[in-house]
Formats: sequence, structure tokens, C-alpha cells
Amino acid sequence: MQKWEYLFVVAGHANETWKAVIVNGKELKDWKNGPNLYDYMNNKGEEGWEIVSMNYSPIFTQTAYVESDDYRLVMKRPKN
Repeated sequence: MQKWEYLFVVAGHANETWKAVIVNGKELKDWKNGPNLYDYMNNKGEEGWEIVSMNYSPIFTQTAYVESDDYRLVMKRPKN
């Protein structure tokens, strides 16, 4: 039976673009200067990872102003 491993990514804004910030519950070092989300995800694709879920998560204040927002992505690849 095929087994899978999973990668959980939280992406946020930095330097006017989206960046991977947290991976599997750990904040990436110097993520603000890391690759943009497009390049990060393409690199993961080269490593065999595939996106299986993505969710945009805005956080609103009581006045409906967006306080912060992020993308939450789940990726998987076959486990060796």
C-alpha cells in the first residue's frame, strides 16, 4: 500500500510578495529574504511534493478591516 509524507506550509506577505513563513510548525530562518512563494513551491515540486490543499485565511477585526492574512498549503509526496 502506498504511504505518504506531508508538508504543511503557511505563507505570508513580505517585501510586497508572498513567502513561505512556517513549514511543519517551524518558522523558517530569514524567511523575509527567502524565495517568493511561486519559486518556493516550484522548488518543492522538483523535490516530488504536490499541492493537495490550499486555503486563504484572512483575519478580520470587528470593523471588518483585514488585520492579517495568510495562505495555508498542504503538500504530499510518496514516502520511501
